[in-house]
Amino acid sequence: MKTIALELEDSVASQFAQACRSEGHGEGEVATGLFRRYLDVERLRRSLAEKRLGKLYEALATEDVTLAESGMADYQRGLAQADQP
Repeated sequence: MKTIALELEDSVASQFAQACRSEGHGEGEVATGLFRRYLDVERLRRSLAEKRLGKLYEALATEDVTLAESGMADYQRGLAQADQP
């Protein structure tokens, strides 16, 4: 395990410490989780930079939006029917 030192603005350090205490987590535990999430996002970003995967993601995102819009339209129709006496 490696220990690192971080320089944080006083207000950020205070808010971070308070948030960790209020959730019952140690600062090191939370910081490690933040680093892990950052690395996951960077790994995803690099993967999407590969043209094939980027195009696949764009196609899936468009499909997701279409499905969401269709689902919302069905939901709104259901609400309208439920409001009718």
